[in-house]
Amino acid sequence: MAASRVKTTSDDASIQRLLHGQPGRQAAVTVPTGKLPQGDSPPSPTEMPQLPEEQAARTTGCLPGMKTVVRVAVHERLPAFLKLSVKSLCDLGPFEIDAANRGRCNFKEIWSPENCKISVSQQNMYEAGGTIFWADVAGSMDRGEELALEEVSWKEIFDVEEKMMPSIDKPLYFKNPFPVYDVSANLAHKDTWPAGLRLMRGHLPLLAWYMAMARALVQNDEKRVNQLFNMGMTLTLRAYTLKGQELLLKSLIESESVKIPELADSFQDFSYKVMRIQTKYLSEGDEIKQSQLLNLLQDDGVRFNGASVNKTMLQGALAVATTLDPVDGVKILTRIHREHGRDILSNGYTKLARVTQIASKQATLYSQRSVTDDSVQDLGRSLLQYTLESLYIALKREQCEPS
Repeated sequence: MAASRVKTTSDDASIQRLLHGQPGRQAAVTVPTGKLPQGDSPPSPTEMPQLPEEQAARTTGCLPGMKTVVRVAVHERLPAFLKLSVKSLCDLGPFEIDAANRGRCNFKEIWSPENCKISVSQQNMYEAGGTIFWADVAGSMDRGEELALEEVSWKEIFDVEEKMMPSIDKPLYFKNPFPVYDVSANLAHKDTWPAGLRLMRGHLPLLAWYMAMARALVQNDEKRVNQLFNMGMTLTLRAYTLKGQELLLKSLIESESVKIPELADSFQDFSYKVMRIQTKYLSEGDEIKQSQLLNLLQDDGVRFNGASVNKTMLQGALAVATTLDPVDGVKILTRIHREHGRDILSNGYTKLARVTQIASKQATLYSQRSVTDDSVQDLGRSLLQYTLESLYIALKREQCEPS
């Protein structure tokens, strides 16, 4: 699906009709079933937000709309399309390696609840073939999550959809494992398939998959639906049962293993995770010096953008985490990224760290010669916010160029 088709099209109008419950022409569907349970339950009508046009797609966060796409366009519609008699797509197990069923056949060893229990009890992790439906993709972006992932724009979803789910007459696969973590701590005890796993990274390709599947369903494209369904039923999940600082450290390492910058942590994401690791120590009553934190990160092999963590990087990360406003600051930085790319500030650590440190230094100097009720940290936060907003306006007016 070409990324240039971000503007509202007849396909997008079809998505609106389907999700508003308006009747359309339903082609006769004959789907090879393999070992999938069968049923015949009609889809339920629900509203769907309007897909944004091209310019708005660059700046509009996807979370509210994608929650509806995931829940309605796929989880409610797909079982009826494939005539599956399951209460939830999460109840489906991955395809097996089956010589008798070439159409719905896996190429990797599938998840074993028994092996999972053994592995997580010994190693705190387990990796095997699973399904896309076991991961709570949208929930992984909720702010309340410990490893809350950055909310992506619609444009980013459309671009990844085009790159990773092209309309070709060949099987599609997710190439790399998706690291997930178990918020319910049930993996060590479950005798069934997992559900509600949170992602450490990789939410963008999975969101793109849901968008592609929604388009295929509204077009009644049986071949495309089956192609994407096979893709979603043959991915690899690497599940962790870690908590606290160990979970945060593992998330930093997993992020750096991504070869595509857009799928890895930005520097502010990296900074907030480092700060949370430090906060974990303080909440447990342990003092941790910056040198000790640096040794901890280095001993675990934590890197950012290919570089090992050093003293300068750590100082910059802590400065960003304490000075960047967690709401307004993140919001304006996200707008800059979406409209002008990450390279301006956040694919490397030097630019954002330097701007933050200058804002903090000026706040300190100002507070020394002024009577104010504001703390140095609040002043630094305000100065950084002003600087980022000014940069955004200058870029918008083309008074400067991204570099």
